[in-house]
Amino acid sequence: MTTSFKHIFYTLSIIIFLGCNGKKELNPVIQPAGILQGSDQISKYIMQYVNFDSDFSAFDTHGKSMDKQTFLNEVLSGSYLPLRLKSQRGENSYQLHKINVLIEDSPKYYLIDQARQGLFQLSLVGKPAPKFEFVDLAGHKYNNQNTKGKILVMKFWFIGCVACVQEMPEVNKIVDRYQDRKDILFVSLASNKAEPLNKFLKQVTFKYQTVADADQYMIDSIGTKVFPSHLIIGRDGKIRKFTLQYAEVEKLLKTL
Repeated sequence: MTTSFKHIFYTLSIIIFLGCNGKKELNPVIQPAGILQGSDQISKYIMQYVNFDSDFSAFDTHGKSMDKQTFLNEVLSGSYLPLRLKSQRGENSYQLHKINVLIEDSPKYYLIDQARQGLFQLSLVGKPAPKFEFVDLAGHKYNNQNTKGKILVMKFWFIGCVACVQEMPEVNKIVDRYQDRKDILFVSLASNKAEPLNKFLKQVTFKYQTVADADQYMIDSIGTKVFPSHLIIGRDGKIRKFTLQYAEVEKLLKTL
C-alpha cells in the first residue's frame, strides 16, 4: 500500500467511524468535579454559565446531538447537570452530565427553574401570536391584521420593576439602530394604568410605543410572569422568540 493511499484510507476510516458513532469530542469550560464541590460552587457555575435564554446546541451524556426539548426535560428532572462547552465561535452548547452526588435544594431548584423557563420559551416559538387588540398611549392601534407583514418587537414590563427600567437605555439604542426599518414596530406592554405611565414616561426616556393595562395579554395569553421579557413576532404573525434578555432581541433582528 503506497503512502498516499494509506493516508486516504486512514482519513476515510476516521470519517466512517465518526459518522457511524455519531459522537463529538466535547470539552466543558469547567470539569464536573470542579463544579460539584459544594452548594456555593454549583450556584456560581449556574449563574455564570447556564443560560437557556440564548439559542444553544445540546448533547447527551455520550456526546451525541439531541433536541433541545428532550435536553431541557432531562435537566428539569434534577438528575443531570448541563455542562457548558468550550466554543471557538462563541456559540452556546451544553452536554448532559449525570449527577451522582447529592445537590442541595437551593442550586438544584434554581437549575430546574432555568430548565422550566427554557421549555416555556421554546414552546412559544413557531406558534401564531395570540389574538391582540392594542391601543397605545398615543392612540395608535395594533392588531394581528394591521401588523402582518411587519416585525413586531414587544417589551413586557411595569413601573416598579427595577430591571425593566434599568435596561431602557439599552433597548432605546436598539430602536435607534433600526429607526430606518419601517418594517419593524417597537411596542411595549405595561401592567400599569395610563395615568401613572404617562407621568413616568415624562421623567424617563423610553422609545417604544407603550400600551397600558396589558396584564391580560402578557400573563393570560402569553403565559409569563417574568419581567422584563421580550416577544418578537415575525412578518407571518408567528412568534419568533420569547426572551428575558434584550441582547437576544438585537441578535435575532440582525437575521430578519
